[in-house]
Amino acid sequence: MQLTILLSDGTGAWQVDQLEALTPEWLAFLETQPLGASVFNDPLYLTSYIKNDIGKMNRTETLSFCILREDGHIRCVAPIYFRPYNLSIRLATKNFFRIPIRLMAVFGESFVYEDSPKCHEWFRAIFNVILRPSQKIDRYTVELFLESPFADYLLKHFESNHRVRCVPNETMWQNSHQIVFPESFDALIASYSQSTKKNIRKNKNALEKNEPRSQFLCFTHPEDMHHFLENMDEIRKSSWKSTTYGFTPWNVPNRVAFIHYLALLGWVRGYLLLAESGRPIAFRYGLCYRDCFHAIDTCYDTAYHHISPGTNTLYKMLEMLMAEQPCAKYLDFGFGSMPHKVIYGNKTIPSLEVSFHYSIKSRFWCSIQNCIDRFVWLAKKALNRLGIENWVHKYLKNKK
Repeated sequence: MQLTILLSDGTGAWQVDQLEALTPEWLAFLETQPLGASVFNDPLYLTSYIKNDIGKMNRTETLSFCILREDGHIRCVAPIYFRPYNLSIRLATKNFFRIPIRLMAVFGESFVYEDSPKCHEWFRAIFNVILRPSQKIDRYTVELFLESPFADYLLKHFESNHRVRCVPNETMWQNSHQIVFPESFDALIASYSQSTKKNIRKNKNALEKNEPRSQFLCFTHPEDMHHFLENMDEIRKSSWKSTTYGFTPWNVPNRVAFIHYLALLGWVRGYLLLAESGRPIAFRYGLCYRDCFHAIDTCYDTAYHHISPGTNTLYKMLEMLMAEQPCAKYLDFGFGSMPHKVIYGNKTIPSLEVSFHYSIKSRFWCSIQNCIDRFVWLAKKALNRLGIENWVHKYLKNKK
């Protein structure tokens, strides 16, 4: 067993050429269809992510990419990073104060590894090196697909290790949702319940009645990315996300260069809904990677909520995705149980957000947060039993 570590010290000394030199071997490993692989831990994605300083990684974070080989072949890749993090005490979307800690995380939320009985041994070897005392880690947070060897290792080995504490509770349990594509878009629509099909017709009719000459555009070419990001930012400024969490622009040079590179690889899909006036009112952005479409971001202008621009954009996006040749096999909404993911997803994967704590400070404040999360979870459960959870969620999103 041979373990190679590509390390950055967090001061801008990261040598991208090391990662680029490793890329051919890493890509060859991905062709064997290892477990845990996604676009977010692909070496081409990571190289551009680091080069373009997305998230200011070179200035604030320590990167530690671990490559484990056996018999001269890669068996496991662990794209890990460490960064300063403000642990917020929050109630729903409101943050009260922040506690600075040092966080460990993994790109793509998982190691990439060969499906083998020896994988737990490989995980142990990597964590024994990464979790040395000199790293001074307060917390490792990860979102896990529970039915995987990586999740099995973390939940069994880490929880029994006296150095760490796993603090999951029922407020963190959720299903991740996907749409597995049938043979056609019509077959997908036909598979939904009568009430969902009724809502689809209602939403389409509202759009056609109020904006009969609306336009739906798809952006895939590198030269179109600047224009697409410009429209994305215009929509973001008028969205509930900006009102709730603040506005962060995407149409900035490093982000444009990053997405331009992903478009060169043929991965980018940007979908834009324009009102009759030409005003952008909704977008969806994602990446087509191998047989999966990763739905990454979406927003709509709350002034047009009465015509359901977000869901209408989802329908058109699905129709265009399924018309592509070759077609992705499924759409991955990622972690979370937002109403549209639950309604339109046809496959659920048990998942869990879990934190492993290496300091008393992190453990103490996270226990307080868990109590608050439990209160919010109970409130949501009560609203769900009353049948008004989705209505309250929609009201708060579109509230001025």
